[in-house]
Amino acid sequence: METRAEVVAGIEHVRAGRLHEAAALLATLHDPYAALHLGHAKRFLGAYAAAEVHYRSALEAGERLQARPLTVAALCGLGEVALALQERQKVLVPFGRALGLTELGGVSVTQPLAGLAQAQGLWGNWGKAQALAARALAQAADPIGEARACLALGLVTRDSAAATDALQRGRRAARRAPHRPLELQLWVALLTRQPEPDALAAAHALAAAHAWALELGSVDTLTSVDARNRYEHGRTQARPVAKNPQVSTRAPSGTCGQSA
Repeated sequence: METRAEVVAGIEHVRAGRLHEAAALLATLHDPYAALHLGHAKRFLGAYAAAEVHYRSALEAGERLQARPLTVAALCGLGEVALALQERQKVLVPFGRALGLTELGGVSVTQPLAGLAQAQGLWGNWGKAQALAARALAQAADPIGEARACLALGLVTRDSAAATDALQRGRRAARRAPHRPLELQLWVALLTRQPEPDALAAAHALAAAHAWALELGSVDTLTSVDARNRYEHGRTQARPVAKNPQVSTRAPSGTCGQSA
């Protein structure tokens, strides 16, 4: 019982964005679900090689114990790593295997479908990607599933307005969950897909995102935000900032990353 309570505490750390604390706690536990969520913590931190090791450990345990929810989650974790690294040759198999296991019932199809949607996007199959993302969203049964499906839909939808709507909906769902690393992913995707209309608003939003990514320790998110910062700096140099701009982008929930 003590180990189970510690695993739950580790999960709460991950969802609250306390990724280093989560990793430190979960690494001390000999439990397949601890390995799974340690993989999540490492992935959100950008430590993909370590995340893959922990996901494979969870996968082996899931297959040995015939625990389909654990097996599906571990396969999806491996798929998420491949997505993050944009490994097109690797990304379809784990999500496809995970989706196949959900056909027996009792396991949500949302994450496998969302992952497959983004995988198809990597291959440029946008029509198939959007259909899969829409299915994922239709099947979402909780705020985390809704947020994950919205992230996929926002990333693979070619229409900018529809993509923005999906990402904004995903942010609201992640905030309800709450799941701060996922909310940050959605926010950065939103800033990238739909930049602020004026340079000062963009600067405020990106500064808040940078501070929040720094707090979470998310290396890849910091890289994305910094790349966007360089783009916005060039945009600022290209045209003057409007007088008295209205800063409309609200920083994600939490104590860090609030707009001034």
